[in-house]
Amino acid sequence: MILLLAEDDSDDWDLFQEGLHETAPAITLHWVKHGDDVFNEAKKLLPDILFLDLNMPGCDGIECLKLIKAEPAIQKIPVVMYTTSNAPAQVKECYSLGAARYLLKPVNYTGIFKGIELILNLYKESQLTHPEFDKFVIDTYQIN
Repeated sequence: MILLLAEDDSDDWDLFQEGLHETAPAITLHWVKHGDDVFNEAKKLLPDILFLDLNMPGCDGIECLKLIKAEPAIQKIPVVMYTTSNAPAQVKECYSLGAARYLLKPVNYTGIFKGIELILNLYKESQLTHPEFDKFVIDTYQIN
């Protein structure tokens, strides 16, 4: 399995990488720091899941999502928005553009483990698709 994380913050990258290593060490993780690189890297790698930060330099997460969903070669890749923002307008826009989930960035190891594990389980169960809106946002602090 291949994951692509689009994230410009190296601390968030480190936390995600450590969480993935603890949760699923056999998964290959690739990282892009700049929004302008997301589209080409997704086309090159064809990741199983793309975790996409909203606030990146260059092309922001919403613009990247629009480009990905408009490209037949990669539009079926599940895109999980990975952000600290829970602004209703951004959540609604990402939902309307076809993101698979909206994962609020955890700030600790427990949260990252829970978030990654939940997303990977949804993928394994073929449920990492565009859900009903009430199941779209995942807050790692509310996962039991």
